[in-house]
Amino acid sequence: MEAENLNEPKTPALQQAAVMRSCVLCNETFSSKEKAFFCPQCVDEEFEDDGRDEDFYQDQRERELEERAANCECGAWQMAKNGEVIHVADCCCGAE
Repeated sequence: MEAENLNEPKTPALQQAAVMRSCVLCNETFSSKEKAFFCPQCVDEEFEDDGRDEDFYQDQRERELEERAANCECGAWQMAKNGEVIHVADCCCGAE
């Protein structure tokens, strides 16, 4: 005997129907089976790539560390010979 799939509805009456909804951003109507607040076009625009990749965030982090090392008076943040910023102790001068 084959195992029955208990999660699959037996009759069409038990299937969830698509409902017409209005988008919160653009007020356009769209149909959705889930409780959605945004139409598909607005969802695509919201999650579009903003041009910032991992390299951007790595460069930003390096600049922040360089600034800490430049402003640190107690020596907790230091610049190594190769230009890398190292944290050697708890900062007490407020450079963090």
